[in-house]
Amino acid sequence: MDRNFWDKVYESKAEDAVSWYQEIPLISLEQILSLKLPTTTEIVDIGGGRSKLAENLFLHGYKNITVLDISSIAIEKLNLSFKKNIPDHKIETINSNVIETKFPKHYDIWHDRAVFHFLTNPEDQKKYVEQIETYLSSNGFFLIFTFSKSGPQKCSGLDICQYEVQDLKEKFSNLKLIRTISIEHQTPFNTIQNFTYCLFKKN
Repeated sequence: MDRNFWDKVYESKAEDAVSWYQEIPLISLEQILSLKLPTTTEIVDIGGGRSKLAENLFLHGYKNITVLDISSIAIEKLNLSFKKNIPDHKIETINSNVIETKFPKHYDIWHDRAVFHFLTNPEDQKKYVEQIETYLSSNGFFLIFTFSKSGPQKCSGLDICQYEVQDLKEKFSNLKLIRTISIEHQTPFNTIQNFTYCLFKKN
């Protein structure tokens, strides 16, 4: 993944001018809350620099949230948003490529909405799987959203990989598949993108 590319995207486009924008990330939020984990749960949002998920989780009482993003611009804007909307709490951030990161802790929830499908190199995919195996807590949950084979073939002009449930099950074979959902995401441009969602658990 190209840090400079994503910096340019987040620097040049308004928050709601990208296809993945959600004012409220309802499905991610509902899936996390449905786990009924304590508010002390350690959560990491991969590629969540301009997502509203962290803010919404804070409003539901979760305080131990880390957001990782490869773009320093996305992280900067996230911090500004927290300073404006949740001034009494500073969000923990990591500006790094997920497959190269040495995380400072283990996480009970690892959330990835639309990052993994940008890893088109099999070696990078393998490194990502290894990161999950290393940094996801025992009995931790992995929530992943990727473009399905009915979804886009590119995003932001970049090639992506499309996945169905069985594909993700094979990629993350050391985890237990808990549930799946097919999602129709309506972009700010009134187009529809089909996503595959899976919830896995580490035993």
